[in-house]
Amino acid sequence: MGLSGDDADAYAAEVVKADLEEPGDADVMRKLLADFEAKGVGHSEHVIRTRMDQLMEGAHPAAQLITGCGAPAASGGRARRPVLLW
Repeated sequence: MGLSGDDADAYAAEVVKADLEEPGDADVMRKLLADFEAKGVGHSEHVIRTRMDQLMEGAHPAAQLITGCGAPAASGGRARRPVLLW
């Protein structure tokens, strides 16, 4: 989407806020799809999900513990996405 600096930080905060709306990551996926469509970024849900999974694999172990990565989540067996506290 071409964001950097303070704009990227503010958007990341919006995504984290969206992630708190419900268990699982469907809330984040809806936000990303809507935002990408609004900006004319042509990524499918599959492409976004693949990238989210790649980022989770590389997340700091503490973030994986906070989110319960690898443990089934309440919605569809997906783990929560990381919320980094530092």
